[in-house]
Amino acid sequence: MKKIILTTASVLAISLGGYAVADNLISEGNSQTEKVASIVKSEKTTKVMNSHGKTDYFENIEELENSTPIIVRGVKTQVLNTDFDTSKVTGEIVSGYTESEFKILEVIKNEENNEKIKVDSKISVGEMAFENEGTIYTINGYQEMKDDKEYLLYLVEQDGLFAPRGVVFGKIPLDSQELEIYTTDSSEDVEDAEEATEIQETFEPLFDEVREKYAQ
Repeated sequence: MKKIILTTASVLAISLGGYAVADNLISEGNSQTEKVASIVKSEKTTKVMNSHGKTDYFENIEELENSTPIIVRGVKTQVLNTDFDTSKVTGEIVSGYTESEFKILEVIKNEENNEKIKVDSKISVGEMAFENEGTIYTINGYQEMKDDKEYLLYLVEQDGLFAPRGVVFGKIPLDSQELEIYTTDSSEDVEDAEEATEIQETFEPLFDEVREKYAQ
């Protein structure tokens, strides 16, 4: 079973102190930030546990595309497995991810001529969220891709597993105008409402720019 590890890819690693994200492929000139999604609860009754991870931040599509070696359009076909580890001391979940199968419909960029990146090929994508016993664990509000829905993915690869660039930045839904990032729906909580607004203002312009550029 593959493991997502913290070296050169946007990957998920949950520790007892929270989540950490490493993404070393970005140029030194780009800034980093923790301005990402916060989860209080999901749309359903499922409990959502979110942790913040420091990751690269992209102001526009040029920054995102220039620092990403692989860009593909396609659909998620199925979940291959969910992998997580628990603490031997407390029994709490300390790391995990979902491995999803993704069918490539169009190759937009393949900077290093990766042989796995071809039209009609199926690749394994590590998604920074997983569900266990009625609870969704996620980093930076990342929401899993929906089956048979079309997405544009900005990817980096490590050990045969691909991961979205900058976590939530690297997965853009094309079948809807939704951000597909977990946010609170409690407008009574001022802090959460302000953060939800910040999320929308951060990602909506970039996602709209991507959708407009790659509109079919």
